[in-house]
Amino acid sequence: MEIQQKILEIYAKSNKCLGAGKVRICLARDDCISIREGRVHRLMKEMNRPKMSTVKPPRPRNTEQESGACTNLLAQQFSRDTLRDAVKLRGVSKGVMFHTGRGSQFTSSDFREEMDRLHMVQSFPAKGHPYDNAVMACFFKYLKKEALDRRHFQTIDQLKQRLLSYIAGFYNPVRPPSHNHGLSPDQRERQSIL
Repeated sequence: MEIQQKILEIYAKSNKCLGAGKVRICLARDDCISIREGRVHRLMKEMNRPKMSTVKPPRPRNTEQESGACTNLLAQQFSRDTLRDAVKLRGVSKGVMFHTGRGSQFTSSDFREEMDRLHMVQSFPAKGHPYDNAVMACFFKYLKKEALDRRHFQTIDQLKQRLLSYIAGFYNPVRPPSHNHGLSPDQRERQSIL
């Protein structure tokens, strides 16, 4: 059946992250297939595709770490290369608004100078009003649920690769957030440019 094949393609492309609701949106958006969520759920169940689980697997116990023998290798030495990488990738920075929390890494003079150099506008939420950050909080909720839960990583490089493939290969080009009316972030951006 063609619909089942399309469901399998979407399910595989999402790295087994999407449930019936999001699969239904992708079918309508990308393949012009109108179908009810309940039918998608039944078809996925018939094909033995498990629903998205929000239950985290138990972590393997490591008595050395639990005893406090683990050292803090990060030691609050955060790197802000992410901003430069984003500007290189997008090729645009002038006039772009960069909204962050009020953490010291974002309010430091070095960071402010970099923002000025890139001609970016910096935005902070008002003190005591964290709701401006709700979109990012939602993003991290789904990042944890869809990209990290039920997975174990042996190295930092494996984790970085997983995050990159989730964001650049799935979240931005494919995933249909409900606040974008079913469009992926990339599709929504292209639509706003036109």
